[in-house]
Amino acid sequence: MEQGAILGTIGLFCVLIIILIVSFMGGEENTYITIAQNATYGEMYYHNHTGTTLNFAVDSFYYTLWFTEAEHLSGFTFNAGNPYNSNLTVDVGGLYLVNWQASGSGQNNHEYYTTVFVNETDFEECETHHKMSTGGDIITQHGTCTLNLTVGDRVTVRTADIGDTGDGVYYSGGLYITSIH
Repeated sequence: MEQGAILGTIGLFCVLIIILIVSFMGGEENTYITIAQNATYGEMYYHNHTGTTLNFAVDSFYYTLWFTEAEHLSGFTFNAGNPYNSNLTVDVGGLYLVNWQASGSGQNNHEYYTTVFVNETDFEECETHHKMSTGGDIITQHGTCTLNLTVGDRVTVRTADIGDTGDGVYYSGGLYITSIH
């Protein structure tokens, strides 16, 4: 077979598969659009090139990171706050994939733990650790986890200086939640 004939056969096969899939789904061409319209997701973020001082006054206390912007919300309410009270509040319960990231700098040889809290409960499956080898280096921590969230839950990202106190600098962060139910 020539290359053109092979590509034509492959293309025809792909069209037939698509027709079978649409037929299997009840012939609804708009099924894909409906799925996207019914998706629930939330995003909030913060960015400051010059950084903002974050005072870790209490050893091992998890301080809530603040977020100032939210552009993509469906099934969540954004509650902005500075300092320390930003959250995404769940409007539609379900199983969610939670991704977060935070960039900052801290003190030499200090250990920083960052994680997701739902209400006042931390979720260790979302937590990451980083020991600063050199004070002032800017690092990014990030994590991913799957959580069951219920209506009214408040989701935050928090960070702690474990075993010590002192100032750090917060540059950016984001929390991204997507339904997978």
